[in-house]
Amino acid sequence: MAARNIKYYFQDKVALIILVLCLLGATIVTLWSANSISTKHQNQLKSYSDQLATNIRVRMSRYENSLIQMRAHIITTENLTRENFHNYVESIDLLRNYPGIQGLGYTIKIPLRQLATYISAVRNEGFPDFKVWPDHPRESYFSINFLEPLDWRNKRALGFDMFTEPTRREAMEEARDTAQAVVTRVVKLVQETDQDTQAGFLVFLPVYQTVKTPASLEERRKKLKGFVYAPFRAGNLFSFIFQINHAVNKAVYVDIFDGTSPTDETHYFQNKNVAWDNSWPENYSLSMPMQILGRVWTIRTNLRMTTQLQIERAIPYVIALTLLVFSLLIFWIIASSRIHNRELVESEIRFREIANALPQIIWTARPDGFVDWYNDWWYKYLDVPRDILWDDPEKNPMHPEDVARVWPIWTEALTTGKTFVMEQRFKRGPDGQYRWHLVRAVPTLNEKGEIIKWIGSNTDIHDHKLLLEELENERDLREKFVATLSHDLRTPLTAAKIKAQLLSKKATDEKFILQSSIKIAENMDRADSMIQDMLDAGKIRAGEKLPLTLDECDLNHLVTKTIEELSTIHGARFQLICHQQVSAILSCNGVRRILENLCQNAIKYGSPLTPVTITLEQDEKYISLKVHNLGSPIPEVDQIKLFEPYRRAESAQVQSQRGWGLGLTLVKGLVEAHEGNVTVLSTQEKGTTFTVKLPLKCSFPPKSYEETTLGH
Repeated sequence: MAARNIKYYFQDKVALIILVLCLLGATIVTLWSANSISTKHQNQLKSYSDQLATNIRVRMSRYENSLIQMRAHIITTENLTRENFHNYVESIDLLRNYPGIQGLGYTIKIPLRQLATYISAVRNEGFPDFKVWPDHPRESYFSINFLEPLDWRNKRALGFDMFTEPTRREAMEEARDTAQAVVTRVVKLVQETDQDTQAGFLVFLPVYQTVKTPASLEERRKKLKGFVYAPFRAGNLFSFIFQINHAVNKAVYVDIFDGTSPTDETHYFQNKNVAWDNSWPENYSLSMPMQILGRVWTIRTNLRMTTQLQIERAIPYVIALTLLVFSLLIFWIIASSRIHNRELVESEIRFREIANALPQIIWTARPDGFVDWYNDWWYKYLDVPRDILWDDPEKNPMHPEDVARVWPIWTEALTTGKTFVMEQRFKRGPDGQYRWHLVRAVPTLNEKGEIIKWIGSNTDIHDHKLLLEELENERDLREKFVATLSHDLRTPLTAAKIKAQLLSKKATDEKFILQSSIKIAENMDRADSMIQDMLDAGKIRAGEKLPLTLDECDLNHLVTKTIEELSTIHGARFQLICHQQVSAILSCNGVRRILENLCQNAIKYGSPLTPVTITLEQDEKYISLKVHNLGSPIPEVDQIKLFEPYRRAESAQVQSQRGWGLGLTLVKGLVEAHEGNVTVLSTQEKGTTFTVKLPLKCSFPPKSYEETTLGH
């Protein structure tokens, strides 16, 4: 099976096309991801570099302003003294407001002829060892004199002629000529010692003899008075700037150097003591030149290889691997699904072929309960074409009463996954009869236990169900009949037993003996009549005709006598209508039993306020005997089974009238034994009329009724 599936994987063109598309998409997404992350890092690096450059520019601008303010103070002060200079620097709180600066200084241009006077004046201010150095002769001197704060490091610089050092002189000349603040190239400050040596630089701002800056170059050179300046130790300055930009310091490596070509001589600062790595990926490195007070500084930055950065750099590879696995998984799922679907289709075809071959209605439904297929027997049953589903509301063959009853149970089965079993009625197409079916449906589950389909069957149980109902009804009727018969038989038998017991106690009373004997005989006759009725009903139900003793029968006399006997029991409730003499060859006893049963039914179920009318008529072929009473009519549904054994109308059961349910059965049996017929007509307006028609002469030979009963 596995080998077959592997072969199918590579032979399935749809799955292979999807695999190629997935791999192509994975490549595009991976490249896009790598480019996006690279762009993000470049933007981050550019942002960090911009922040750093901005902070350096802002800081250097503040230092330039401090020099401009110092120059203004010097110009506006008539007699500048060391104390006056110290007080000014102290007033601006230099180290706190301008962190990173080494100090503020002012150097005056001293001509050679005034040098000795200048040195003497400085020594008199408390610096006895003061001298100008280097001490070789020159036209003018720019020695360090005013410098605050005058700490131990700055004291090392006193007397140094900055104009003698080429780098400083270059910046001083440019500042003099441009009247702008100018920063030097990298220098080693004279304040430095052998410990913690740092690269340094100075910023010079010219001070002229006039308040207004001279306009021409010649005037500027001629009227130069001196320079205000600020020395910087680059390490201290940039460390302070990085303390302010903690996020930048944490995120990037930084090199700051003078000019555009990094060398050891031009290097200002590095926030990590490592050599610059030229093998670092280009998209993670950035060089940014910037103009600082007349010179170009270059900031070179690269991103630190933090855990987050490593994770982000690995994301494209993770995405590539993930998408590769995902593509292969999609390919496997689709190929497996298509293989599985082909197998399902083949299985479905085999299932439907088998289902159509079975003489049984088979159907399938989706997990939501919608029936999506029936076999051919369903459409034969409905006598409709295959494209019509019974779910169509207009053509639903289910009995309307069953629709509302079935739906909750079917819904519960869909929810719980339990087997659905229920009896329902469906209309058969050819004759429109609703027939009972046993509907059963079981769920089909996948590997996860989820329902993927329902398979059901409809079994026609209509005839079986009717038979069971018939048997059940007959059993109930028999039980009622036996209970009633037992009760009714007990009454005459008990009366006869009591009379017999009394006879033994009054054996000498002839009159009592005679009366008791008559009563005993009457009670036994009643019991015999009941038993005879039961036996005759059994014969009728078995399809046999009752044996009759035929004789010339005077029906006028028979009917009149029967009415008189019934009147002694029920009173004057009967009315006879007869306008002619009626006689025929009949069973007199049979006719009497017919009349008695019909009259007793009329008394039981008719209106007690109206008479029971008996009509006797005769024509050329038939004798007609009608018994009519007013009262509640017999429903049509009861009239159909009115003459069946043990059957009693619903109205009789509602009125709680006792009876065996054999009276009308005997009437019909006796009438049919005479080759006659009996009918009933019952309406609310006209009441109920039973009509018995008997032929004037029976066609079968007479048979002894007594012999037949003895034969039983």
